[in-house]
Amino acid sequence: MKAPGEAGRGPKVKLRATFRCPSDLAERATAWAEKARCPVSAVFRKAMGELRPQLIERIEAGIEYSEMPSDRMTDASHQFDTSMMISQAAYERLAKEIDPEAMTGIEAPMSRWVRAQFLPHFDAWLTSKGQ
Repeated sequence: MKAPGEAGRGPKVKLRATFRCPSDLAERATAWAEKARCPVSAVFRKAMGELRPQLIERIEAGIEYSEMPSDRMTDASHQFDTSMMISQAAYERLAKEIDPEAMTGIEAPMSRWVRAQFLPHFDAWLTSKGQ
């Protein structure tokens, strides 16, 4: 049995997520970027930076295939990509759970999962900034 806090130790694997943001959120982020005098990508990165530790914690705890959204967005404008360093063990669990026959990889399903976690966070984050 592992000691508390030990799960994230050891070799790390980069998990990449790429998704598009709905137009309304992208417009709000653009307005905030103009006010903050920074690129809109900085607004996305700042919001993701606040959420990333929670996402990594969830991934390390284990995600089931049933948690993977299957829907694709129709109203999407700004593309965003991010990466997270997760333990080798968590990556192997994800691969076994999400792509047990090594047919499609885990990037697309995990991108949809990250998007589903990020968009409500981003909406609340932009609201807290007056956007």
